[in-house]
Amino acid sequence: MKTNFYVFLLVSFASLMTGNLIFQPTFAQSEFSKDFDQQNKEKFLELGEEGFRKDCYKNRADFPKSVLDDVCEFMIDKMKNETGTLQQNQTLESVTGSTTYTTHNDYSNGLTVQYPTDWHVSYDSGKIFKGTREFKITAHDNPKVSVLDTNSFGDIIFEVQRDNDGIKITDKLGRLNIDGEPALSFSYSEGDKEYRDVVLMHNNIGYVFEYGTLKENFDKDFDTMMHFIGTLRFSQ
Repeated sequence: MKTNFYVFLLVSFASLMTGNLIFQPTFAQSEFSKDFDQQNKEKFLELGEEGFRKDCYKNRADFPKSVLDDVCEFMIDKMKNETGTLQQNQTLESVTGSTTYTTHNDYSNGLTVQYPTDWHVSYDSGKIFKGTREFKITAHDNPKVSVLDTNSFGDIIFEVQRDNDGIKITDKLGRLNIDGEPALSFSYSEGDKEYRDVVLMHNNIGYVFEYGTLKENFDKDFDTMMHFIGTLRFSQ
């Protein structure tokens, strides 16, 4: 996936720099590009130019050095042109979303969830995002998982995250209910971000619901995070 993203970004970069249409994007590529641009625009407004530059270099550290500077600076110039009349370093209130929520029907995973109306749904990546904040749903549908209960599945997900390099567990496994069903929850940090994972088994499928944001916003985002989690409803 990282290689495909790298190729996509370089081809897009080359196309825009030369003014040549190198390839005709598919619908999926077009949607990915829209989501990518939208999230970058919101990150730029949230973090400001220097913060966005730092984020760009950090998240693309595996890019060849010969192109990293060009890619990041090109993205910054693009964001500056597209957001020139908008305020950078926006406040928490303008970033986390309004108090008005709408419902997302996730037909592929058989569930619904409410999200702030000024967040965006990426049907390609399966996440709902606003700048550096995102809510993601992952379903594990395979024979090895289908025989597990919520406790066993939760223990596995927790141990996988705990054993990953660079990850620090910030809140150990706790219990809560999702749509009347028992679930397990824990938090972890990686780099400058912190995440809350909620895991459970439903109809022999293992679900992981993850809310991620910058560490400094994690506690401030509690109400938004819990609204996502508290409004999850299974439709099948």
